[in-house]
Amino acid sequence: MRLKRKFSFITILKRLNILTISKLKYIYDFTKIMIAIAALLFSTSCVVIRPGEVGVKQKLGTLSKEYKTQGSVWYNPFITRVIITNIPIKT
Repeated sequence: MRLKRKFSFITILKRLNILTISKLKYIYDFTKIMIAIAALLFSTSCVVIRPGEVGVKQKLGTLSKEYKTQGSVWYNPFITRVIITNIPIKT
C-alpha cells in the first residue's frame, strides 16, 4: 500500500525550481505590505457617534433615509462618508 503525500502549491513550485528563496522573500514582503494597507483601511472606516449626536451616511452623494444614533458606525471610506450633527437633548 502506497502512502499518498500531500504537497502544497509552494512545495511543488520549489521542486520545479520555479520558486526560489529570493522570490519567497519578495512574496513575504509584499504580503506584509498588503496586510499593513488593509489594517490602515480597516482603521479609517469607522466613526464614533457620541451621545447627543446623530450620523447620516452619504453614499455617492445620496443621503441615507436612516440615521445612526450613538455608537460606532462602519462604512466604506472610498464611496461613503458619515455626516455627524449635534441634536438638542430635551430634559
